[in-house]
Amino acid sequence: TLSEAETGSYISQQFGRFFLGVNVLGVFLQAVVVSRLVKYGGLSVAFFVLPVIALFDASAVAALPALGVLWWGKTFENATDYSVNNTVRNMLWLPTTSEMKYRAKQAVDTFFVRMGDVSSGGVVFVLASLNLGVRAMAVLDGLLVLGWLVLAWACLPEQDRLRDRLAAEGGGDGAGGAAAAGWGGGGPPPGGGGGPPRGGRGGRRAPAPGRREGPRPPPRGGAAVRATGGAAPRVHARGRRAD
Repeated sequence: TLSEAETGSYISQQFGRFFLGVNVLGVFLQAVVVSRLVKYGGLSVAFFVLPVIALFDASAVAALPALGVLWWGKTFENATDYSVNNTVRNMLWLPTTSEMKYRAKQAVDTFFVRMGDVSSGGVVFVLASLNLGVRAMAVLDGLLVLGWLVLAWACLPEQDRLRDRLAAEGGGDGAGGAAAAGWGGGGPPPGGGGGPPRGGRGGRRAPAPGRREGPRPPPRGGAAVRATGGAAPRVHARGRRAD
């Protein structure tokens, strides 16, 4: 058996190894896998990666509740959550309106996410108080993941209908694409793309802020001499032209 000091050191080492593995794998997935997964598999495939990994993790722990099985399962699950699932979760909001993004998304990302964390902590506390063990917790986790898969399967058709409806309301490829990305198409798109052209063939270049447009001053030097027939006018020190 380990002493109290050795137990604390062992737990610290295990947590350090665990989070190191999660961070390294998460960076690799985000840099290499996520873009290719979304490009070739689409949202319908990427959306189910984390639930499937979580289901395998729960099933493995329920079958063999060992520390090694739990360590590897949670490493892959957490790394996928921080990379693939975080990207896919935000992709779900692309075809929504600005009102949905600024109201519903804020509520989901703050209140409901934190309430989920509190609820999971409460479930762990209840199961630990009842001394049901790791296997019972893994079985309950697997049942929750099955419900997660059902909800995910129901979300994708609704997301497709929302994207098609917003694209149809936008009208046309440009407005429809902007509407599908969350812009309603009723005015200039975000970023000022509907303003006047800035130089080039589209029109005059807009003046800089704080600068007035006016007639250019008369030429000076040699140009002034040519304009007056070869003799430049004499100017007093006060700026008035001599007679």
